[in-house]
Amino acid sequence: MRSTSRLAVPPYVKVAVATTLVAVGGLVVTHIDTVPQTGRKRLMFLNPVMERELGEQTFKAVLAEHGGRILPRTHPKAKMVDYVGRRIALAAKQDDFKWEFVVIDSPEANAFCIPGGKVCVFTGIFKTLRNEDSLASVMGHEIAHAIARHSAEQMSISAALFPFLLLLPPETFHLARLAFNLGVNLPFSRKHELEADAIGLDLMAKACFDPRASPQMFEDWEKQHLGSSLTYFSTHPPNAERYTRLRERMKEPLAYYKQYCVDRQSHFRRHI
Repeated sequence: MRSTSRLAVPPYVKVAVATTLVAVGGLVVTHIDTVPQTGRKRLMFLNPVMERELGEQTFKAVLAEHGGRILPRTHPKAKMVDYVGRRIALAAKQDDFKWEFVVIDSPEANAFCIPGGKVCVFTGIFKTLRNEDSLASVMGHEIAHAIARHSAEQMSISAALFPFLLLLPPETFHLARLAFNLGVNLPFSRKHELEADAIGLDLMAKACFDPRASPQMFEDWEKQHLGSSLTYFSTHPPNAERYTRLRERMKEPLAYYKQYCVDRQSHFRRHI
């Protein structure tokens, strides 16, 4: 007869698991937050003040790393980024942010917004854009990540689940971390990207940039097969999915743009 004996679990492991479940469960219940722009519920441990302090430290590190390649504020590209960024920042209505916009001279096609309103744009991204509306799409998306506090949310999820990883046997720890990244981090990254697309679309329309440029930009990148080669898209959903979703929710942002925004002469070519 085949043996059906089970591996015995030491009592201290059971106690540790039970204690961790109770502690984490209590924290989860008392730390549910809502994304103001979308109404989505999420876990949030990090308060805004601490998040902005971390953002300041991160921004200082970025400036130290790229100090010699940061364009002066009088440079045409820096002036354009500041012009677009200031308008989107006004639309974001984030009074607790201290907005700063820097342009890094690098062929890398990348951009990001550090918590607290520190926006960094790499010059390589300009080669992929049609006009200032396209730039507003990129910057609106990155600013959306910051005002929706996606970084703090990701840190909160990791903090909640990490204690369980520590309870695992050492030989399974690395496998568990891989499973955590595939099962938790990547899906949340995808959710955050799509949410930032939606929030960014509203921001650029309220800042009087044509929201139709956003799905057009992703379609351009899809045709140029840039989705997998740009650093900017290494953790992002496929371009085709993004421009399809953006077109599906275009009605309200476009109506706002047409009603409240006068015709604008494009500054993009003159400044770039």
